[in-house]
Formats: sequence, C-alpha cells, structure tokens
Amino acid sequence: MDNKNDLSRTCRIQLHRVVKDMKSAIPMQSSKPLKFSGGDDLIDLFAKQVRFLREEGARISDLTPRLLANLGFHSGTAYGIAAQIASELAAKDNNQPDYHNQQHVLEVTVAAYVLGLREHLPEHRVAELVIAAASHDLAHTGENNEFDYQREIASVNTITPILKKAGLPEVVSERITHMILATDFKVGVVPARKAYLETRCLPPNDEKRLLATQALLLTEADILFSCFSMDYNDLLSRLLCQEWKRSAENLSMKERIGFLSYVQFISKAANEIGLEERRKSLLRNLSQAMDSSQTV
Repeated sequence: MDNKNDLSRTCRIQLHRVVKDMKSAIPMQSSKPLKFSGGDDLIDLFAKQVRFLREEGARISDLTPRLLANLGFHSGTAYGIAAQIASELAAKDNNQPDYHNQQHVLEVTVAAYVLGLREHLPEHRVAELVIAAASHDLAHTGENNEFDYQREIASVNTITPILKKAGLPEVVSERITHMILATDFKVGVVPARKAYLETRCLPPNDEKRLLATQALLLTEADILFSCFSMDYNDLLSRLLCQEWKRSAENLSMKERIGFLSYVQFISKAANEIGLEERRKSLLRNLSQAMDSSQTV
C-alpha cells in the first residue's frame, strides 16, 4: 500500500467521493482548512479527512444522510429516516465517553460505508451496514461489558423501535441486530470471522453470505482506525485510557500490542485497501518500540 496506484480505479473513485461527502460535515465556522501534500496516498488522505472531522467536531448526523443519499435512499425513505434518527441519537448526548462517543461512531460509519462499497454489497445492504454502524454504540457508557453482549443488546433495544417506526421490515431489523451483536469484542468478533470465511463458497447473493459479510465488515470498521497508523493508534489508545479512568496517560505497549495481535482484517474489501498490511506494520513498529524501551 505504499504506492497509490495499488488502489483500483473503482476504489479511488469511491474514496474521492466519500472524502468530498466528509468535507460537507465540517462545521461552517471551521477556520482550519485541511491541506494534503502531493505525496499522500489516497487511503491516507481519507484517514486525514476522518481525523480532521474529529478535530473540528463534525457531527455524524450531518454526514450519514449524504451517505444514504449516495446509495439512493433519501430522507423520505425508510432507510433514510432510520439512518437520520440513529445518527442524531449518536450525536445527542454531550456527556459522552472519551472514546465510545459520536466521533468514534462517525469513524466507524464512514469506514463501514467504504468497506461495504468495496465489498460490492447491494446498495440496501450497505445502507443497513451504515445504520448498524451509527447504532452500534448508542447505549455505550464507557464501561466494559459485565456479561456477554451487555452494551450491544442495550443498543439493539434502543434502535429496534426506531427501525420499526421508520417502516423497515422486521427482517432488516434482525440483520441490523445481528451486525451490532457481532461488535462485542470478546465474544462477537471471532464467530463473525468464522461465518465470513465459511460462506465464501456460497453465491454472492446468498442470504447467509450477505449477512456474514455485513457482520464482519462492521467488526472491521469498528477497529479500523486503531490499526491504521502509529499516530492514530496513539490517539485512540489515550482516549480509551481516559475513558477507563486510568491514572496513566496511555495504555501500556503490552496492551496495545495485545490488541493488534488479536484483531485481523480478513475481508476482501479490507485487504484490497491494504488494511491488514497496515495492522501488521503497526504491530511490528510497536513491538520494536517496546523492545527498544526495555533495552535502554
């Protein structure tokens, strides 16, 4: 992924479009326009734009409708209504956790959108993925689960009545529930990976394969920027440390390395963009940094 030509033309067009959409979510009062250097890879431009959205306080409720409109689901459609309400809820509370807040949800939503397009999911399946991304942490309090799927079930219970009110069929609600439950880091991610791999032999339009793909992509989107670069990993690790109310400034190197060793990008979309190579590179860099600190 060091060469921008490694990205296919289709992928580059998709990323150019989503970067343009992200610019529309930057508050009008922003006085710090984002500048790109000529040598930047397109995937790095995408990450810079996402980081800029975080720094400028962009709201997910300003971006999600544009993503849904790109898919053909405008504000009056059931998908559009559900996505708008979900994103408004994600941005509603000002007293949000340091990490699991609307900035995190915005990043996950944009990542899910890009991965869904790159995986060539049908438009309505990408729309469902975006809604699930916007909804997946609606009930997160900043605390770890005390039992399996605790926060995920609470988020499902929050979004399900909204999906019904928006006019989405029960089967769509069930798919969104399945995706959200898969984001439980301890018990949901591994089964999602397994289901994705096991359904690769099925036809592309097979229901089991589509649902397994949606679930896996959401789990990958959920941790994408934590695995993207040393800078991003450091930022998000510090925020997570604050959320857990640790006295230390950041998570330990051992914790960060353990996380990067546990996660993996296996989707076709993620690997075409080069995310697994980035995770491995970041893991090597952190491991080398820890080894160097121990020998000093």
